[in-house]
Amino acid sequence: MSLRTDPKKSNYLHKTSNDINKQIQYIKDYKNRQNEWYFLIEDKKQNKLGTYSIYPTYSPFFAESKDIIYELGRWILSDSATFLQVLESDFLLRKLFYEDCCLDDKNVFTIVRGNTKVLNYHLNFGAEIVGFDDSYNLDVLIFTKDSYKKYAEKVRNLINR
Repeated sequence: MSLRTDPKKSNYLHKTSNDINKQIQYIKDYKNRQNEWYFLIEDKKQNKLGTYSIYPTYSPFFAESKDIIYELGRWILSDSATFLQVLESDFLLRKLFYEDCCLDDKNVFTIVRGNTKVLNYHLNFGAEIVGFDDSYNLDVLIFTKDSYKKYAEKVRNLINR
């Protein structure tokens, strides 16, 4: 909750209530959802660093398909996370998404327009902008399984230095 309500961190997130009882109820409701996974990110000493999630969504940018596709998102890390920890957390969830669970051959996700740090991170690792959602001021990006293969090789090399 502290990350999602931090004024600096939450600038590009959906607003989160600072009411602990509402957060407890959210977690209880969340546990009843199907096909949705929330991950807590910790370092090797079990210090809490953040969260990341896989959840079903429907993208109007692929309107020819009525299928639900899965999105990686809700990714937030504390300022204490190193760049290597950022890479590792992203890599582990993408590996789970593409290799272990084989959820989809593409990940369509959104980033609030103006969140250039996060946008550039994803573009540098192979995501592509495919549209813009005017109603919510969101860039819509796609990251494919082919993008993942190139990304995985690049990140493994960075992690194993």
